[in-house]
Amino acid sequence: MIIRYQLHCWLLLTICLLMTASQTNSQTKRKSNSSCSIGKTYIECPKYFKKLPDVDQNIRFLKYKDEGLEMYFFITLASSGFDDTKLKEAVSKLYAGEKATSFRWKEEDDPLIMNMKTKYKPRVLASLGLSGEYLLEFKAFVFDVKDKKAIFGYVSNEGENEKVNEILFNKGNSLGDMAAGCNAVVSTLNSITKEFKEKEQYCFLTGFTTK
Repeated sequence: MIIRYQLHCWLLLTICLLMTASQTNSQTKRKSNSSCSIGKTYIECPKYFKKLPDVDQNIRFLKYKDEGLEMYFFITLASSGFDDTKLKEAVSKLYAGEKATSFRWKEEDDPLIMNMKTKYKPRVLASLGLSGEYLLEFKAFVFDVKDKKAIFGYVSNEGENEKVNEILFNKGNSLGDMAAGCNAVVSTLNSITKEFKEKEQYCFLTGFTTK
């Protein structure tokens, strides 16, 4: 009777330990999937974006796809100056693969940006990238946060056909703004600054601003 009781206790203990280990692994996996941290800086990945393999240890790329819209979102940190060349090369490859080397880039005149409710005012780097059927609109937002530069941004393909793309590229005008991308920027920023209690933040259509 005593032996049977001990075996029963050991069985219950084993089951409890297995359940605890399973829950811990699940929590760790969820935390890993939601974390876009770089170094010691905790950064939460924006909701609805799928995390992609890292370009390098200091850049995170994510993908958003919904009803025909395909957009890439990036996160990186810099201690001082920031050069967007590597990011442009990376997003070009995501869209065009081996054809990425043929992209031409042109800075936008007065890029359209939805309003952001935050005390942190970004420096905006916006460009158009052209390569045949691809017309990429690239926007990077550089925030000064806690003695470092936090850079978030997004890229979408606005290409139609080569002739139209060439005309739009030469004009150099902004093609609009993406609510999903802008919302991801302010939400990701808030995961670092903790400026607002609500994790998810949103941009507004009360008017567009320029850089």
